[in-house]
Amino acid sequence: MLALAARAEPQVAYRVEVSSNLTVWAESTVVAATNTSLIFMEQPLPGHARRFYRLTALEP
Repeated sequence: MLALAARAEPQVAYRVEVSSNLTVWAESTVVAATNTSLIFMEQPLPGHARRFYRLTALEP
């Protein structure tokens, strides 16, 4: 299980993006922060030896 924790602004939605090469990014999900921390969890995917993650705050 992968767990990603980050500081966040309350009541702001964040897009979680994933990449295998840091060049091409795909949206994994959108999560909403309810307080100043955000936790995203994901099961490892077969055939994906490594994955990179980034968060982007979405405009309200």
